Amino acid sequence: MCKAVFVSLSCVLFFNGCALLAAPGIEEAGSLAGVAVPGVSGAFGTESTVSVNRSWIRANDIEARYSAAELASLQTQQINNARSRATTVGVLESLSKSDDDPEIADLAMWVEHGGDPQYALGTALARDKADSSRAAAVRILENISRRDNNPTIFELSEWVRAGGNEQFALNYALNHQPRK
Repeated sequence: MCKAVFVSLSCVLFFNGCALLAAPGIEEAGSLAGVAVPGVSGAFGTESTVSVNRSWIRANDIEARYSAAELASLQTQQINNARSRATTVGVLESLSKSDDDPEIADLAMWVEHGGDPQYALGTALARDKADSSRAAAVRILENISRRDNNPTIFELSEWVRAGGNEQFALNYALNHQPRK
């Protein structure tokens, strides 16, 4: 009988909390609850601590996997950037040698020391395009000079070769034809 009262009292305390301890005449139950409840709450505390620890472990594992993936991505990006830089330096050096242009060689050296490869390549190609345009304008002016036997147009071709404005020279040559 005593065991049944103790078990039923323990169950009531376990499921309903300590509300019964406030009722008059249950001092013995309070002393029993003081012994029984810490063990029960300790079990719940341990269980929740284990649950929290498991969630922290899962979060740390996820973070470690993410960090490893991020590191691999950064290493791949660094390798690609190094290859792009080396390729750009090679193209710029080749272009510098073929055009005998020291400014493009300076761009290659700038990229080799950390400069932006895309900017340098764009600048070199724009410069090469401008040089090609200038060379075409010089060739056209020389042809007009020979065809018309006009030394003024030949002087214009030399002026464009030295850096003069090819559009101005071509407009002048085409609009100031000698009258026959």
